[in-house]
Parts: sequence; C-alpha cells; structure tokens
Amino acid sequence: MKLLTFLLSLLIANPGFLIPKPVEVTTAKGVYVADSMNPDVKICRIKQMEHPGEYELKITPKGIVITAADDEGVFYAQQSLKQLLMMDNKISCATIHDYPRFRHQASARCHGLDEDERASSPPYR
Repeated sequence: MKLLTFLLSLLIANPGFLIPKPVEVTTAKGVYVADSMNPDVKICRIKQMEHPGEYELKITPKGIVITAADDEGVFYAQQSLKQLLMMDNKISCATIHDYPRFRHQASARCHGLDEDERASSPPYR
C-alpha cells in the first residue's frame, strides 16, 4: 500500500509521470484547483492532428482544455486527467501532448517485445 501511495503522489507532483509516459509534457507556473473529481473541462476537436487518438491536455489556473482528433483522443485525455486528480484536487499547470504509439500496446507488452521490435512488427489483428 505504501508503494501505491508513493506512486500516486508522484503523479500529482509531476505531470510528466503519467502511465504510459506522454510524448511531450511542458510545465507552466501555477496550479489548477478542481472543485471536485469531475472538473469542468472544455473539449475541442481538431481534425488536422496527425495520429488517431492524439490529444493535447492543457491545464491552466483558469481551467482545463482538451483538444483531440477524435473520441479516442478525448478518452485518453480524460484518463490522463483522472490520473492527475487521483490524490488531490490541485494539479500543476502543464500542457500534455500524447497519442497511442502502438495500436495494441497490451498485446505487444504481453509478448515481451521492446519498443524497436513493436515498431517493426505488424499490428495484431
């Protein structure tokens, strides 16, 4: 239980410590304080993003904005936000940009492939 508490505290203290690690995290000054575990979030859709499931999660002292390519991106952004809200209602301001690097991450992990092998192997069907 102590290990779980420690890992959750890392998630709150460092928005770059999300599981899995995002493609890019840019921190900013300030803290967003949520009124509840379900804060108001503005969702914008942009079709010009390069990857399916791609998103940007922008946290400022005034609010949270999710910009996503599709419903999958909105889902992943919401999951990242939930990780950040698990321990506390205060989130350090940051911009998190991410997208799925592998269409079937769990399958590749279960087969013990490293990142280079996953990139060169055909997707599971």
